Amino acid sequence: MSDDQDLDDLDGEYGYTQDVPPAPGVPQVPPVAVRATAPPLAASHGAFATVVVDTGVNPVRRLLPRDPQRTEAIVIVADEPVVLAQSKEMAENPANANQGTAADGNPPVGAYLPASWVVRISHRDAVWVAATSSTPGRVSAIISREGPPEDPG
Repeated sequence: MSDDQDLDDLDGEYGYTQDVPPAPGVPQVPPVAVRATAPPLAASHGAFATVVVDTGVNPVRRLLPRDPQRTEAIVIVADEPVVLAQSKEMAENPANANQGTAADGNPPVGAYLPASWVVRISHRDAVWVAATSSTPGRVSAIISREGPPEDPG
């Protein structure tokens, strides 16, 4: 190879190959496709959030914003049952505040979670929390994210 030859001009789909005559008595083996796999990497950084909801003062709160960098969030319902919803409008449905049940014909609009419940969220959409009780209830999230951390300043 001459010094002025560009490496990009070399043969081979994945880099440099060289035609070497086979060694006498050694059978030719066709190339084998290889795909490297590895377990998922840990998130590059995380965040934490807690909201308090009740049917009187704070009936609906956004727990998680839409986040294209979020890889997962663990949601922990600490004190009172809540309803998780994908929009503020869904969370504000009166059936949520009334602890709607199938028996009264008005089931919750979203995912009803009892107190002391933990759920894993693997999507990147917003998550809203609706209160089902007049007693204040805490809902926390442990968030894993990819990419550079946001500058808090």
